[in-house]
Amino acid sequence: IFSGYGICTDFFQTDDQHETGKVFAKQNENKDMVYDIVKPVAWDFIKWENRFADLVSNAEYFVFGSLAARSPESKKTLLQLLECANIKALDINLRPPHFSREIVEELISKADFLKLNREELELITGWFSKFKNLRDMAKSIQDRFHIQNMVVTRGGEGAILFYNGKEYTHNGYKVKVKDTVGSGDAFLSGLIGKLMTNAAPVQALDFASRLGAFIASKKG
Repeated sequence: IFSGYGICTDFFQTDDQHETGKVFAKQNENKDMVYDIVKPVAWDFIKWENRFADLVSNAEYFVFGSLAARSPESKKTLLQLLECANIKALDINLRPPHFSREIVEELISKADFLKLNREELELITGWFSKFKNLRDMAKSIQDRFHIQNMVVTRGGEGAILFYNGKEYTHNGYKVKVKDTVGSGDAFLSGLIGKLMTNAAPVQALDFASRLGAFIASKKG
């Protein structure tokens, strides 16, 4: 299936002992998605392979999330991958009960680029500050964890990108939301993809916002 879409499968890892990952998603009354992420599954047991080192070290960006650190084996492999990575982009996914403050702070401290939504920003900064203003909260994370570049998504209100000491704001695109599954991933991939082509940050943020809105307008 993957090969049919032109996706390289050379570095896929298979697990004959554990189930394929399953996530049950449903929409609440605010049209926000609520997830039941089954555990344990195959991606909780990702093993280190030496061939990963060249793969990751030759990539410009390495994108990772906090969910991969919910189990000891995959977390150990993730930390080894981070040692090989160039620009380390962390897409926080705070899905209760699959995270702890200790793990989240450890991963943020290893990131060069951080992506999180407003709710995640409020939760994390609440651990060590009393700031209520979004920009103050963002700066507190940048200062505490030495993060130069980060982006905060605000749902239908757009996003704010803090990049190389400057701030860029986008108010988002208005669409009829079917569900938000995958919209954050699409946003981040669009943003990084444009930044890799040396697009201006304002153009990268606009493209990412359009792509995220498009995915939110589609079911699933």
